[in-house]
Amino acid sequence: AGAPYDGPGPWLAETDSRIGRLRYARSPVAFAGGPADWTRPPGPWGTDAARWV
Repeated sequence: AGAPYDGPGPWLAETDSRIGRLRYARSPVAFAGGPADWTRPPGPWGTDAARWV
């Protein structure tokens, strides 16, 4: 049937932020030499100015 499901733990991380302790999803993209996590913790809506990437 497949590998046993161990829950979402491997895809989640915790960090301190301006709004308290947060549990969030890690970056879904992984490649050799790439970052293993986001460069900074999540923040409240509107923290960053809108811009094209």
